[in-house]
Amino acid sequence: MTGDGAASVAGHLPRLSLKSGRPGAPRSWTAWLPAALCGAIAVAMVFFQGSYRLAETWLAGKLVRTVVGQHAWPLPGEPVLLFETSASPGAMAIRVSLACSSVLLVAPLFLISGALFLSSARSRARIPLATLAAFVIIVIANNIRLGLIMVLASRFGRTGLDWGHILVGSLVMLTAGGIAILSYLKIAAGSRAGRHRKEGER
Repeated sequence: MTGDGAASVAGHLPRLSLKSGRPGAPRSWTAWLPAALCGAIAVAMVFFQGSYRLAETWLAGKLVRTVVGQHAWPLPGEPVLLFETSASPGAMAIRVSLACSSVLLVAPLFLISGALFLSSARSRARIPLATLAAFVIIVIANNIRLGLIMVLASRFGRTGLDWGHILVGSLVMLTAGGIAILSYLKIAAGSRAGRHRKEGER
């Protein structure tokens, strides 16, 4: 084969890329480190869920006292809120159990973010912002739910407690969960969607 023929064949060969975004290529520490951090945060949330629930209890009590003006006190060392009621029996308490906490919603959120950091199909710069936005939405919504339960129980007693926990609280968290998911997806995929639109307009 002549030199010109070899050059012609070489010109038609595909060029190999060593970028980490190519399938099968090793990922850099910029992907593994945040992914490991997200996994560690998720595990820590579950492992220290008792402290997490104490923080939620304090925040819910603070929210009710500040916004509604209702007397509510967190029980020291326990995820329990004591509050006054205008209906019988005059005082009630709610326990922020693991099922009532937002920890079981936000811990998987960090696991999903960790998996996305390892995926080259997403803009990694947007994942922390998407995670933070969804986290804030869920935490605020759960504290609003706890506040509404206390307000309804304060006004209607045991009936208000049941309705607030089963119906109103569930509606609040379902709505907040949907908003959190949509916000997460929009932020995480925003730059990619915008790039595709620009390419389509060319």
